[in-house]
Amino acid sequence: MTDKNGITRRGLVTAGGAGLAVTAVGSLSGEKVESWDHEADVVVCGSGAAGATAAIYACKAGVEVLVLEKGSAWGGTTAKSGSHIWIPNNFELRRRGIDDERRAVLEYMVHYSYPHLFNPEDERLGLDENTYELIAAFYDNGHQMVDQMMDWGAFKFRRATIWSTGEATPDYYDHSPYNKVPRGRGLEPIYSDGRFAGGKGVASMMRQLL
Repeated sequence: MTDKNGITRRGLVTAGGAGLAVTAVGSLSGEKVESWDHEADVVVCGSGAAGATAAIYACKAGVEVLVLEKGSAWGGTTAKSGSHIWIPNNFELRRRGIDDERRAVLEYMVHYSYPHLFNPEDERLGLDENTYELIAAFYDNGHQMVDQMMDWGAFKFRRATIWSTGEATPDYYDHSPYNKVPRGRGLEPIYSDGRFAGGKGVASMMRQLL
């Protein structure tokens, strides 16, 4: 579907530009709202990291966005979390010259998530086409999303470490023979001054762009 501005729904995730967001968080004021009407190009349900990311991308595409949040505070469960994320081939790995090769990562992800289906000899590693493409899309686009959101100032991340040792946090199932990069895919949010931000900081930084 293409809207009046000539932007397709699918195109929103790749489009650039600038836009304004209208945010409606019904319970923030504490007032009971019986009914209201508003028209927007894009409606996002939930103000957590996933919803806010979609809203920011839509705003950058130049459309009006309405964000709906059922909770009493902006950020949903993201604001209550540590907001660490797991991103293969992330900017820190690339900066350090660590090759997080695509096929190897997909083998690890499928072996971990679908051990009963995993077949390393199969083109799709034993998965049906839709499931395989979903996992492949995470590898292909996850690090690009982080880079773009950092460029926009939605948040900043650094390599997640074990605070007591300073070593990069290990992966789940880091001993898997298919995990070629068992440390370094984890990222943690920080403020501009380098302090750990946590989920509340991420939610706040993302809201500032809307």
